[in-house]
Amino acid sequence: MKLKIEVEGLDKLPDSAEVREALSKAMEDAAEKIRRRAIERTPVDTGYLKSAWTPLIKLGSGISFGNYAPYAGIVEYGLYPGLGPKTVEFRGRIYSSQAPGGMVGPVVRDREFISKLGDEVSENVKKALHD
Repeated sequence: MKLKIEVEGLDKLPDSAEVREALSKAMEDAAEKIRRRAIERTPVDTGYLKSAWTPLIKLGSGISFGNYAPYAGIVEYGLYPGLGPKTVEFRGRIYSSQAPGGMVGPVVRDREFISKLGDEVSENVKKALHD
């Protein structure tokens, strides 16, 4: 799953180390908020899945995180083999009843939350450049 946040007005800022650092920090903060929301949505039975989230990882110009539990994809994409006491049908797939729609997906599809993050990134960059 990939999410792209665009910040208006960046093209008007000078291309400097200060601007790049401010933007990098603001994007890290936004990615960490997405990561924390995904962790909050993580279903708990034994606690392994919730403990298996990676920290943020910088990859080129992007930031990534993931979950190394072998069954994380089943929970995220609703790939349970059938309905049972701990599952629910949602949008034609079978998810954990604790996380219908997955863990990360609902977070990145929350337009209001993502829009607010974009605004925060923009404000944090402006603030860092004026300090």
